[in-house]
Amino acid sequence: MSKPAVVDGLSNLFDKFSGPALRAGHTSERICKLLEGGVSPSDIAALLQGNSAKGAKYTEAEVLAFGKLYQDARSKVGITTAQSRKLLKEAQKQEAIALALKQFYKDVKEQSYKLLSKDLA
Repeated sequence: MSKPAVVDGLSNLFDKFSGPALRAGHTSERICKLLEGGVSPSDIAALLQGNSAKGAKYTEAEVLAFGKLYQDARSKVGITTAQSRKLLKEAQKQEAIALALKQFYKDVKEQSYKLLSKDLA
């Protein structure tokens, strides 16, 4: 077995047992290297689609965005842990408010029907 084949095999094995964050990082790095090597974004998109366990579709623009993200991440993270936590907390608050409003409008609608039913009876 050649040295590149052994390295590829070990890399694939590592990817298999890695979590999604590491796999996404490895994939982004490989996309960036392919782009830098002159591989077309449409060919990379086709490769991603062919390898997708979930049947995801990829566009050239998305491939370029992965490359852009990886290039930007070479110097620092794009979203800090604190920023992520804050945004998630805010989104959860907004979701709770939306659910409460939905329930409120449902209750108002039901009460309105009951009042109309009494008036019509």
